[in-house]
Amino acid sequence: MQFLWYIMGIFCASVSALLPLNIDTSDDDPLVVSCMGKMYDQTQNCGEQAIKDWNITDKTDPKSKNACCSAWEEGDCLVIAAKAKCSADEVTHFQTYIKTLFADEEKENCQKYPYQSKECKLTRN
Repeated sequence: MQFLWYIMGIFCASVSALLPLNIDTSDDDPLVVSCMGKMYDQTQNCGEQAIKDWNITDKTDPKSKNACCSAWEEGDCLVIAAKAKCSADEVTHFQTYIKTLFADEEKENCQKYPYQSKECKLTRN
């Protein structure tokens, strides 16, 4: 998996390479695409905040605690944004989409720091 956080083309390449989730809506569920379009502003804010909170740089190891925890934080933020901006059906589809991405990331890079692990809740360093 390429280490890329890509949402609707809004992140510049230098920022998008920093987080380990790969979100590409080009071939996905139309309800997911519609929801992401409704939360355009929040998607960038979620990514920028996770990068800041977990001190992500272009040198961050994608299998590190910080990389994994930042991805989980960003995904959770996006689900909150979806709940505020999207229809109930869109939210359901979006949550399923994020869960699939999280499962893939856990297998690929974050086996030591799975989603909702205590390491991501206790400290940030």
